[in-house]
Amino acid sequence: MFRKVHSVAEINEVLEQLPSEDLTMCLKVGSILKSELGLEGYDLFYEFCEKAHNFDDAWVKSAWKSCRPDKGLGYLYWLVKNR
Repeated sequence: MFRKVHSVAEINEVLEQLPSEDLTMCLKVGSILKSELGLEGYDLFYEFCEKAHNFDDAWVKSAWKSCRPDKGLGYLYWLVKNR
């Protein structure tokens, strides 16, 4: 079972278990980060997306703006567990 995340570094460790090439996954991650970290989550979101072979800077900026902060860390754990 997962333990509660307390830091950005720990969130990043969990993110490393998810594919960043999947744009739908990126949007889900963006919603989680925006919900949990607010605007400070953008850098982590950018770094997550940047790892993908299909990375597009303009898409990341636009996607972040469209992400609604409506998902929490519990959903992040669910994504990892069910991928």
